[in-house]
Amino acid sequence: MLKRLCLTAILALTPITPALAQTCQPPDVTDSFNTAGAREETFVMVVGELVRTGPETLLPDEEQTASEGDPASYTFPGQFLGRVASANGFVDEVDVSVTVDVTCTADGCGAPPLETYALFFLRRDATRLVFEANPCDPFSYENPTEEELLEVIGCALGEACGPAE
Repeated sequence: MLKRLCLTAILALTPITPALAQTCQPPDVTDSFNTAGAREETFVMVVGELVRTGPETLLPDEEQTASEGDPASYTFPGQFLGRVASANGFVDEVDVSVTVDVTCTADGCGAPPLETYALFFLRRDATRLVFEANPCDPFSYENPTEEELLEVIGCALGEACGPAE
């Protein structure tokens, strides 16, 4: 009884931080593939590094949010250097401009993995590639193993994608 009371008192005194307030699933390459595949938009899988190349700009209608004290979503230009997925794997070199859209909520903002080897799912718009960074980022996976890259290529080729049920 005393242990339970002490634990309750400690929990009551512990502030809830943004990290505790929002629960995100651990990243998984097949979950990321399936999330992108369920969307209406087209996504391109690439592996390599994303580098920031310019300043951030608030997204339309975000100035009001920022003035109310909540973090405001923003965008910035970037450059991706690495390899793009094909039926043969990640073999074709690519060096492309990318727009990074960072979504913010009351719990915090997305944190795109910059200058880090990662698997990215880039949304293809009519004239550009976009990386969507949100607090529970499903569209990047840092330091993927060769096995994980083969697994996600298998997903793209129509093989079983995800945990066995």
